[in-house]
Amino acid sequence: MVKSLSVSTLILLSLAAIPVNAQELPKQTKQGSIYTSKNPASVDLETATRRANTTNKYTLLMFGADWCPWCHRLFTTLNSDNDVSKTLSNNYELVMVNVDDNRNAAFVLKYGEPKKIGLPFLAIIDKNGKTMIVQETGSLEKGDGHDAGKINEFLNKHKPKQPQAKKTLADAIETGKKQGKPVFVCFTAPWCVWCHRLTDYMVNDEVAPILGQAFVPTVIDVERMSGGQEVMTGIRLSADASLPYFAILDSEGDKMADSVSARGNVGFPAEKHEISHFMNVLRKCSKKLSEKQLTVLEKKLKVPPKKPSASNSSD
Repeated sequence: MVKSLSVSTLILLSLAAIPVNAQELPKQTKQGSIYTSKNPASVDLETATRRANTTNKYTLLMFGADWCPWCHRLFTTLNSDNDVSKTLSNNYELVMVNVDDNRNAAFVLKYGEPKKIGLPFLAIIDKNGKTMIVQETGSLEKGDGHDAGKINEFLNKHKPKQPQAKKTLADAIETGKKQGKPVFVCFTAPWCVWCHRLTDYMVNDEVAPILGQAFVPTVIDVERMSGGQEVMTGIRLSADASLPYFAILDSEGDKMADSVSARGNVGFPAEKHEISHFMNVLRKCSKKLSEKQLTVLEKKLKVPPKKPSASNSSD
């Protein structure tokens, strides 16, 4: 099973118009539901924000209901237009907030009143939880649907600015030096399915506190961050460009270990020999992890993933 894909291979797939984004929007069920989450919207927002902060994205809230035809039309545009879906998946975590039957009422009122704004409406939340903009969508309509160009323009206008990869890593190393921790740096790209598996693992409720205790977890996007590819190559010292790639760096920025085993880059560790390599790397590079914590980290690697999704939909 291949869990890491080369940059050249994925670029060819993209050019062939084969969808390779790990972040796919939730598909409508047979009943036509696009608001499927059973969680309160506040919980889905918290989860999405944690993921967004790890990968330097913002969170996009889409307020609506399954009975709303314009909600389905907007959802279809977000899902089917290539430019819009790429901009969305590269820069946002989408949370679908259900307002039907007064659901999530208190949460919704923080952003606006549906009866006044109309459905659907959107809100963009930054990494600090601040509402950047609340947007009605009537102005984004065109005919009996939505104008993909206007939607893409809106998303691009408010997307997060990407930091310099070199500075991101330098800041992480400095933090590690102050806290006495190595840096766990993960190199990813938006179109890499297994990269999303690894970053989702890193922000898991049980995994994140343990990794944060022992390391300074850092994610560098080799496509979106300026200099990302060069930083990875400088650490990797190899022509292999398969992703995801991770490395553990000491307080001087020197490599202690990485995801390359005797059998090649393990990418996201899913097979037995890959998990073994990953756990050996953690044991080698941190003495702060107990066997109980290591057991949790290993167990979470073996949990089957949920269906790939760029969004959460709050019921």
